[in-house]
Amino acid sequence: MCLSPLARATAEWDARQPDEVFAPLVAFGGAQYLDVRLRFDRLVRFESQPVAQRLNQLDAATGELTLRELVVGGQTYWDVVVMPTALLSLSGMSQRATGQVKVVGDSLSDAGSFGYKFTVQGTAAAPTQIWTDRVATALAAAPLCPRYVATVAVQAELNPDAAFARCTSLAVGGGRIHPLGVLGQSFRDTPFSVSRQLRDMAMLHPYAANDVLLVSAGGNDAADLLTLFLDGSSEGVLKFVLYLSELLTTEQVLKASGGGTNAKIRAGHQLMTALANRMADHVAADVLDRGAQRVVMLNMPNVARTPRFQAMLQPRTEAAQMVQVAGEWADTFNARLAERLAGVTDRVLVVDFKTQLDRWIADPTSYGLTNGTVPACPPTAVNSQGLPDYELKLCSASNAVHGWQEHVFSDGFHGTPAVQKLLAGEVLQQMRARGWR
Repeated sequence: MCLSPLARATAEWDARQPDEVFAPLVAFGGAQYLDVRLRFDRLVRFESQPVAQRLNQLDAATGELTLRELVVGGQTYWDVVVMPTALLSLSGMSQRATGQVKVVGDSLSDAGSFGYKFTVQGTAAAPTQIWTDRVATALAAAPLCPRYVATVAVQAELNPDAAFARCTSLAVGGGRIHPLGVLGQSFRDTPFSVSRQLRDMAMLHPYAANDVLLVSAGGNDAADLLTLFLDGSSEGVLKFVLYLSELLTTEQVLKASGGGTNAKIRAGHQLMTALANRMADHVAADVLDRGAQRVVMLNMPNVARTPRFQAMLQPRTEAAQMVQVAGEWADTFNARLAERLAGVTDRVLVVDFKTQLDRWIADPTSYGLTNGTVPACPPTAVNSQGLPDYELKLCSASNAVHGWQEHVFSDGFHGTPAVQKLLAGEVLQQMRARGWR
């Protein structure tokens, strides 16, 4: 029997799963997707008589899927509208063009929640592009803008200005996986929590099959752990135990608090495993189960190689050991994350940011850079430890050091626009290898 394209577009209701439908062909954003199975939570409307002939169509503005014909138990209904909640499968597409680029994470990916980007500032005529901007541009997606507005380091909210409702970058400087966030300040249900960002993304901007989600998370968590580990005061030890207690068992915490340096190092590895599990759980529940098909995640870098921690470690005899320990902690996180995501590598791409950053620092000239250790921006103050502080919002070409365009770091912790460009290039190269364009 030869079926017409119109007949092949007829959807069917899965009798075994009353909230699932199968559609052989769905049109969305100029592309057509084949063999689409999805879950929905609401039947909006239907007609009992035939209506105008058209393909099954997903409305990007409303998120509604209109099914031209839907067969339920042998009975045909027309113009059926459902609200999808998860894309369960599709076998192919006639086009792979990117829809929206969506972003969650920390300062590495913040599109301007604080009114500036965490690098050397550009101008109104030539604004700075971070790696996510460059990826969006290369994929011909809409320009990114920040969905949250942040006023201080511990306060942020969804921007109430209607002009920002379309924005799909939910990354916020200071974003963390760990629910405790900064010691003494819980970020569990705030935009500084990556899990909150992921939940908000799924609610505000439901995933289409050709969307791309970019994720950067873990750097601030690694910095918190290393900072607490290096604080040998009695108060620091208590804070270290409190930090561990959020994610580790009581037995693990007691062993860390009652032991010496090696026990604390082991606890650090246990915490990194717990953080990776937490991140993988949220990606599964709030991203993959919500229909995302193309997720790009940066793994955790070795933060001990940044100027901030190099300055903290310089007077210590164990400096080299601590750089190695921090790198091994990051390796533990990255290995566990890769292990947890091993079954979904067709939908999740993990980019080895750790290795790339190590290379840029160790051998900058091979990447068109000249300095892998000195910040490009001038310090604006000295902190309580006698170390330099920076305000990136005040740093621009006018006051950065000579040759700042070839530096790896803008301040003690964040990369320059040159590094952002290198990172975007690495991400795009790996996406192209997957056919994610």
